[in-house]
Amino acid sequence: MLYNWFLSGADKVEGAQNIQYSPDANFGSIGRVRYINFDVPAAAQSTFFHTFWTAPAVQEKRWGIPNQLYMNVWLAALSFICLKKQNQKVNLHTDKFGAELLQFLPYDKVYLDLEGHKVSNKFWASGKFVAMRNEAEGAVHIDTDFFLYDGHLIDKIADNDIVVSHVENAVNYKELIDLFNKKLNLNFENKAINAGLLKLGSRAQRFINSYWKLMFAAVNENAITAFCLANDKDASCCPDLFVEQVNLYDKLKDVDFVRLIADNKVQDNMLSDFGFAHLICFDKYVHLPEVIEKVKELDNSLYGAIVDKMKQLDVSFELRINSE
Repeated sequence: MLYNWFLSGADKVEGAQNIQYSPDANFGSIGRVRYINFDVPAAAQSTFFHTFWTAPAVQEKRWGIPNQLYMNVWLAALSFICLKKQNQKVNLHTDKFGAELLQFLPYDKVYLDLEGHKVSNKFWASGKFVAMRNEAEGAVHIDTDFFLYDGHLIDKIADNDIVVSHVENAVNYKELIDLFNKKLNLNFENKAINAGLLKLGSRAQRFINSYWKLMFAAVNENAITAFCLANDKDASCCPDLFVEQVNLYDKLKDVDFVRLIADNKVQDNMLSDFGFAHLICFDKYVHLPEVIEKVKELDNSLYGAIVDKMKQLDVSFELRINSE
């Protein structure tokens, strides 16, 4: 059965796209929301943390989709629920607006360290490294669209110093990588780390410094800025893909780090049950109906609180069955 999202509410924009949705569609995600279960309990407890920097979602409407910030509330809720079902500690790093939107999620600690964070929205991962600098060594960053539910994986994370989701072949970023290499005199490979889950342990501060150095170098290089502006609608030309993910691979390739899953397993079948689900790019919004239903299934009172908050903000997401 196909569905259409008709996006409306306080944040509606001219020319916003309606999204055709099918439960079996996939636009780059890993795993499935429908696989989420807690049959395998975690033995270890770690500290995870979300970042919820509201500026990029407020100021930009990627893929022509409005209300992304409010949709992200549902994603954060499901990611949070999965970790709490496994008895993990979860912190939040955000700004004042983000804290208001997520006030009904009982995070262990809430930091407002992203209030006043002012860098280009193209460097959306920068909030992650502000937060990481303020967390204890060994804390694990997890994206709000990353749903970790397998206890064995949580134990694996606790037992290792450096853990990432997996390594990706970055051939889709080749033009961007070639430009960075040429203009900044680098020699980075066409490989990237999927940083949906990221534990940098003893290497955290070293990479944070590398991220900021490379980000400012990119901002100050006119050719890179011009290229990214000219290709603003092309996700593969976003400078932060290089500064975070390609840079991560370069800094970790000679280090003993652990992948949650083997790289070839992701390539063989992206929709397997890996013990986590990661909704990538606009796929998180295509599959938002499943996310909302899973939140309702796992925590009905939290579901009700979010619905009430959306009504208060006059934000709605209408889902209609496509009869064609």
